[in-house]
Amino acid sequence: MGPTVHSLVNLVAGDDWQFNAILNDVDGNPLDLTSASVQWSLLNFNSIPALAASDFVVSISTTPGYCSVVVPSSSSTKLASGSYSDFWRVTPAGGAAQTLIRGPMRILTDPFVAPHSWDFTGMRISTGVKPGDSQSVMATRNQVVAVYDLTQ
Repeated sequence: MGPTVHSLVNLVAGDDWQFNAILNDVDGNPLDLTSASVQWSLLNFNSIPALAASDFVVSISTTPGYCSVVVPSSSSTKLASGSYSDFWRVTPAGGAAQTLIRGPMRILTDPFVAPHSWDFTGMRISTGVKPGDSQSVMATRNQVVAVYDLTQ
C-alpha cells in the first residue's frame, strides 16, 4: 500500500509555514511515535530536495500519531515559484521506514523581495540577430525562460 496523497497546497514563499499531520497504521489507528523518527522532505519538479534539513523543524507530539513541520519565512523565501511535492516518512523504534504521506504543493515567489538577478556571462543567447530584427530571443537558465524583444 502506497502513501496517502494529500490535496494540493498553495503557498507563498516568504511566509512562515506549519504543516500538521496524523500518521496512522494500516488499520487507521494513530501510530505510537514514541522513539520514532519522523522525516519530511520537499522536492522540486526535478525531484531534487528544495530545502535542507536545517531549513525546517519536525516536531513529534505526545499525542499518538501527531507531528508537525515548521518552515520559517527565512527558509521559504529561498524557494522559486513552481510545483513541488512533499513527503512524510516514519521509522518506528525497531521498525521499517515507511513513507506514509505525500502530495503536491504550488509555491509562488516571495512578493516582497527584489527579483533575483541572473548572470548570463558566457551564455550564447543567439547568433545572427541584430537590433531592429522583429524577433525575440529566448535564453534558458535553470529551466527558467526569459524572453527578450530586440525590436525595442
